[in-house]
Amino acid sequence: MSISVYVGEDQLLPSSSGLGFYGNDGFGAPILIGAYNGRTFVTDQNGIIEGFECNNNKKISTTGVINGQTGLGIQLISLPNNLATINIRFEYLSEVRTLTSKFYIFDGTTTSGTPNINNDPSGLVCYCAETRHQSVIQNPDGLGDADWVDVHGSTFLELISSPGTSGLRPNGSLTFDTRHDWFIALSATPNTFGNKQFSMYFETEFL
Repeated sequence: MSISVYVGEDQLLPSSSGLGFYGNDGFGAPILIGAYNGRTFVTDQNGIIEGFECNNNKKISTTGVINGQTGLGIQLISLPNNLATINIRFEYLSEVRTLTSKFYIFDGTTTSGTPNINNDPSGLVCYCAETRHQSVIQNPDGLGDADWVDVHGSTFLELISSPGTSGLRPNGSLTFDTRHDWFIALSATPNTFGNKQFSMYFETEFL
Protein backbone atom coordinates (compact mmCIF):
# COMPACT_ATOMS: atom_id res chain seq x y z
CA MET A 1 0.00 0.00 0.00
CA SER A 2 1.20 3.52 -0.72
CA ILE A 3 -0.23 7.02 -0.34
CA SER A 4 1.37 9.81 -2.38
CA VAL A 5 0.64 13.47 -3.06
CA TYR A 6 0.86 14.89 -6.58
CA VAL A 7 0.92 18.59 -7.51
CA GLY A 8 1.36 20.67 -10.66
CA GLU A 9 -1.09 18.50 -12.60
CA ASP A 10 0.87 15.25 -12.22
CA GLN A 11 4.20 15.70 -10.42
CA LEU A 12 5.02 13.73 -7.30
CA LEU A 13 5.56 15.82 -4.17
CA PRO A 14 8.75 14.42 -2.58
CA SER A 15 8.31 13.17 0.98
CA SER A 16 10.88 15.69 2.26
CA SER A 17 9.04 18.63 0.66
CA GLY A 18 6.05 20.82 1.46
CA LEU A 19 3.78 23.39 -0.13
CA GLY A 20 4.24 27.13 0.32
CA PHE A 21 1.45 29.67 -0.12
CA TYR A 22 2.51 33.22 -1.02
CA GLY A 23 1.25 36.56 -2.30
CA ASN A 24 0.81 37.52 -5.95
CA ASP A 25 4.45 38.60 -6.33
CA GLY A 26 5.76 35.06 -6.06
CA PHE A 27 7.95 32.96 -3.81
CA GLY A 28 8.56 34.63 -0.46
CA ALA A 29 5.94 37.35 -1.01
CA PRO A 30 3.69 37.77 2.04
CA ILE A 31 -0.06 37.29 2.00
CA LEU A 32 -1.82 40.23 3.64
CA ILE A 33 -4.07 39.52 6.59
CA GLY A 34 -7.52 38.81 5.21
CA ALA A 35 -6.16 38.13 1.70
CA TYR A 36 -5.57 34.76 0.03
CA ASN A 37 -2.69 33.02 -1.67
CA GLY A 38 -1.77 34.30 -5.12
CA ARG A 39 1.01 31.80 -5.82
CA THR A 40 1.73 28.24 -4.64
CA PHE A 41 5.16 26.58 -4.74
CA VAL A 42 6.76 23.32 -3.75
CA THR A 43 9.25 24.09 -0.98
CA ASP A 44 11.35 22.34 1.60
CA GLN A 45 9.59 21.48 4.88
CA ASN A 46 10.47 24.88 6.36
CA GLY A 47 9.30 26.93 3.37
CA ILE A 48 12.77 28.35 2.74
CA ILE A 49 13.97 26.63 -0.45
CA GLU A 50 12.01 27.38 -3.62
CA GLY A 51 10.86 24.48 -5.76
CA PHE A 52 8.63 24.47 -8.81
CA GLU A 53 5.41 26.45 -9.01
CA CYS A 54 2.20 24.46 -8.96
CA ASN A 55 -1.54 25.09 -9.31
CA ASN A 56 -2.77 28.02 -7.25
CA ASN A 57 -6.40 28.00 -6.11
CA LYS A 58 -7.43 31.34 -4.62
CA LYS A 59 -10.67 31.66 -2.65
CA ILE A 60 -12.73 34.69 -3.76
CA SER A 61 -16.09 33.84 -2.18
CA THR A 62 -17.80 30.99 -0.38
CA THR A 63 -18.31 29.27 -3.74
CA GLY A 64 -15.76 30.97 -6.03
CA VAL A 65 -12.13 30.34 -6.94
CA ILE A 66 -9.47 31.93 -9.13
CA ASN A 67 -7.09 29.48 -10.76
CA GLY A 68 -3.85 31.47 -10.71
CA GLN A 69 -3.58 35.06 -9.49
CA THR A 70 -6.11 37.28 -11.23
CA GLY A 71 -9.39 37.25 -13.09
CA LEU A 72 -13.08 37.03 -12.27
CA GLY A 73 -12.80 33.41 -11.23
CA ILE A 74 -15.18 30.48 -11.61
CA GLN A 75 -17.39 28.43 -9.34
CA LEU A 76 -15.57 25.78 -7.30
CA ILE A 77 -17.80 23.11 -8.76
CA SER A 78 -16.40 24.01 -12.21
CA LEU A 79 -12.71 23.65 -11.27
CA PRO A 80 -11.16 20.76 -13.26
CA ASN A 81 -9.33 18.02 -11.37
CA ASN A 82 -6.07 18.78 -13.15
CA LEU A 83 -6.12 22.34 -11.77
CA ALA A 84 -6.66 21.39 -8.12
CA THR A 85 -3.85 22.12 -5.67
CA ILE A 86 -3.16 18.51 -4.75
CA ASN A 87 -3.99 14.98 -5.87
CA ILE A 88 -3.89 12.37 -3.10
CA ARG A 89 -3.21 8.97 -4.63
CA PHE A 90 -3.80 5.66 -2.84
CA GLU A 91 -2.34 2.53 -4.48
CA TYR A 92 -2.65 -1.15 -3.58
CA LEU A 93 -1.47 -4.39 -5.18
CA SER A 94 -5.00 -5.74 -5.61
CA GLU A 95 -8.30 -4.06 -6.37
CA VAL A 96 -9.98 -2.58 -3.30
CA ARG A 97 -12.62 -0.01 -2.52
CA THR A 98 -12.12 2.84 -0.06
CA LEU A 99 -14.42 4.44 2.47
CA THR A 100 -14.52 7.00 5.33
CA SER A 101 -11.76 9.04 3.70
CA LYS A 102 -10.87 12.26 5.52
CA PHE A 103 -8.49 15.18 5.03
CA TYR A 104 -7.21 17.26 7.97
CA ILE A 105 -5.33 20.52 8.46
CA PHE A 106 -3.57 20.74 11.84
CA ASP A 107 -0.68 22.42 13.64
CA GLY A 108 1.90 19.82 12.62
CA THR A 109 2.75 18.64 16.13
CA THR A 110 3.04 15.01 17.19
CA THR A 111 2.84 13.14 20.48
CA SER A 112 5.00 9.99 20.67
CA GLY A 113 5.10 9.99 16.88
CA THR A 114 1.31 10.29 16.46
CA PRO A 115 0.11 13.44 14.63
CA ASN A 116 -2.12 15.68 16.74
CA ILE A 117 -4.69 15.99 14.00
CA ASN A 118 -7.29 17.55 16.31
CA ASN A 119 -5.08 20.59 16.97
CA ASP A 120 -6.05 23.74 15.07
CA PRO A 121 -3.35 25.39 12.92
CA SER A 122 -2.06 28.64 14.38
CA GLY A 123 -2.31 32.07 12.76
CA LEU A 124 -4.15 31.12 9.60
CA VAL A 125 -7.30 29.68 8.12
CA CYS A 126 -7.09 27.03 5.41
CA TYR A 127 -10.09 26.48 3.18
CA CYS A 128 -10.42 23.21 1.26
CA ALA A 129 -12.76 21.71 -1.30
CA GLU A 130 -12.84 18.35 -3.05
CA THR A 131 -12.86 18.66 -6.83
CA ARG A 132 -14.64 16.07 -8.99
CA HIS A 133 -14.51 17.47 -12.51
CA GLN A 134 -13.05 15.26 -15.25
CA SER A 135 -13.23 17.79 -18.08
CA VAL A 136 -10.32 20.17 -18.68
CA ILE A 137 -12.90 22.81 -19.66
CA GLN A 138 -13.79 25.05 -16.71
CA ASN A 139 -17.38 25.94 -17.55
CA PRO A 140 -19.41 22.72 -17.02
CA ASP A 141 -20.36 21.84 -13.47
CA GLY A 142 -18.65 18.89 -11.85
CA LEU A 143 -19.76 16.76 -8.90
CA GLY A 144 -17.40 18.08 -6.21
CA ASP A 145 -17.86 20.51 -3.36
CA ALA A 146 -19.80 23.66 -4.20
CA ASP A 147 -18.55 25.53 -1.12
CA TRP A 148 -15.19 26.01 0.56
CA VAL A 149 -14.81 24.29 3.94
CA ASP A 150 -12.80 25.83 6.79
CA VAL A 151 -10.73 22.75 7.68
CA HIS A 152 -9.02 22.93 11.06
CA GLY A 153 -8.20 20.35 13.69
CA SER A 154 -11.15 18.03 14.29
CA THR A 155 -13.15 19.76 11.52
CA PHE A 156 -12.06 17.65 8.55
CA LEU A 157 -12.93 17.52 4.86
CA GLU A 158 -14.98 14.42 4.12
CA LEU A 159 -13.89 12.87 0.83
CA ILE A 160 -15.76 10.70 -1.62
CA SER A 161 -15.59 6.91 -1.23
CA SER A 162 -13.83 4.84 -3.90
CA PRO A 163 -13.00 7.47 -6.53
CA GLY A 164 -10.94 5.00 -8.60
CA THR A 165 -8.11 5.87 -10.99
CA SER A 166 -8.15 9.57 -11.89
CA GLY A 167 -11.40 9.90 -9.94
CA LEU A 168 -13.43 8.26 -12.73
CA ARG A 169 -15.48 6.17 -10.25
CA PRO A 170 -17.24 3.94 -12.83
CA ASN A 171 -19.20 1.95 -10.22
CA GLY A 172 -19.86 4.72 -7.74
CA SER A 173 -19.02 3.92 -4.12
CA LEU A 174 -18.56 0.26 -5.10
CA THR A 175 -15.66 1.02 -7.46
CA PHE A 176 -12.85 -1.50 -6.91
CA ASP A 177 -9.45 -0.44 -8.21
CA THR A 178 -5.72 -0.72 -7.51
CA ARG A 179 -5.59 3.10 -7.45
CA HIS A 180 -7.84 5.80 -6.03
CA ASP A 181 -7.36 9.54 -6.67
CA TRP A 182 -8.77 12.46 -4.70
CA PHE A 183 -8.34 16.08 -5.88
CA ILE A 184 -8.39 18.93 -3.36
CA ALA A 185 -8.25 22.70 -3.79
CA LEU A 186 -6.48 24.58 -0.96
CA SER A 187 -6.58 28.29 -0.17
CA ALA A 188 -4.98 29.91 2.88
CA THR A 189 -5.37 33.28 4.58
CA PRO A 190 -3.38 34.55 7.60
CA ASN A 191 -5.03 36.17 10.61
CA THR A 192 -1.79 37.23 12.32
CA PHE A 193 1.56 38.57 11.04
CA GLY A 194 4.58 36.37 10.31
CA ASN A 195 5.33 33.04 8.71
CA LYS A 196 2.92 30.20 9.40
CA GLN A 197 3.35 26.45 9.28
CA PHE A 198 0.71 23.75 9.21
CA SER A 199 0.44 20.11 8.21
CA MET A 200 -1.94 18.02 6.13
CA TYR A 201 -3.16 14.57 7.15
CA PHE A 202 -5.12 12.01 5.15
CA GLU A 203 -6.75 8.79 6.26
CA THR A 204 -8.91 6.18 4.59
CA GLU A 205 -10.18 2.65 5.12
CA PHE A 206 -10.10 0.01 2.42
CA LEU A 207 -11.47 -3.48 1.88
